[in-house]
Amino acid sequence: MPEKSLLTELLPWAPIIGVLGGASVTGFIAFGINLVNKKYEEKRHFQELIYKSAVEEWKQHNVMAIEAMKTGRKVKMEPLLTYIFQLMKISEKLTDGKLTKENVLQKLTEVREFMDEVKKFTALPKKENE
Repeated sequence: MPEKSLLTELLPWAPIIGVLGGASVTGFIAFGINLVNKKYEEKRHFQELIYKSAVEEWKQHNVMAIEAMKTGRKVKMEPLLTYIFQLMKISEKLTDGKLTKENVLQKLTEVREFMDEVKKFTALPKKENE
């Protein structure tokens, strides 16, 4: 009787090996896609929270400013963009994983310097008679 070769012995298992190999590759690809999607979903959710928080803070400050104006005081009302930038920068500085009690003042100073630059851009031009 002729001796069976390794190839003829593995031939019946070929479909099973192929299916397992294909499933493994597909599983790894799906896992990678899931990781990327989760990362971007978390980022989108975080940005949405920042935007909603900035809008709420802007609304509250405008209500207080309007009440102050009723008493005859002059009040400067910042544009919404300023609040969005400020919350984005604060969250960036405070969630970078490097916040310590030693550097918190430095990080808040960096936020203030950043906001000074933003306010230069968002400030309304002064009128001639002011």
